[in-house]
Amino acid sequence: MLEKKKTKRKKRTREQIFKDWELWVLKNGHLPSFRSKDEEERYIAMTANVAMSKIKKEPQKYKEILNKHAIILRIFSKKRTKERAFKEWENWVLANGRLPSQRSQDYVERHLAPRINVTIREMKEEAEKYATLLKKYEELKEKYNPSKLLYIRTFEAWKAWTLEKQKTPRRHSENEQENRLSLNMSYCLSKMKKNNILQDIIVEYNELCSKYGR
Repeated sequence: MLEKKKTKRKKRTREQIFKDWELWVLKNGHLPSFRSKDEEERYIAMTANVAMSKIKKEPQKYKEILNKHAIILRIFSKKRTKERAFKEWENWVLANGRLPSQRSQDYVERHLAPRINVTIREMKEEAEKYATLLKKYEELKEKYNPSKLLYIRTFEAWKAWTLEKQKTPRRHSENEQENRLSLNMSYCLSKMKKNNILQDIIVEYNELCSKYGR
């Protein structure tokens, strides 16, 4: 019986090996394991371990990679409790006034996004134990929903212009800012009404329209 030939892998630099490891973590939300049943995961874990042992011998040359590696290990460490992982995410959200994005240029933010997804999934497996944190998670997600933040900021800009000019922005105005404010507010207003959200803003919008004219 012929032995199955192993696929020959392309030789990679240490930087490329680290990048592949980093992308794997971002995609899967946890560190790759040597004991995994998945061949690709084992390969990623093994090659990264070898590469990092060599990288650590040249700290000045690989300073950036070492810093990034330390951040990922801290965020995705299995020794880290769910409570601690949630707290770091919560602190980041409260400090920045929005939810972290996996597409962010900020290194910590980019890794907090997938980490919280894994943490919440694990918490849901013990929903009764983590009921308080799960409730807080949903509240923060709702409060800092990207769409809601957009609607609020759009209204604040529209309101500021209205109070300053003592009239509401008109569509088809020759003034580009006025025209844009009117269009943006109309779009956000229709979305708020459709989704039945931010009723206080809709009420205030109608009051300002009544006072300063549509």
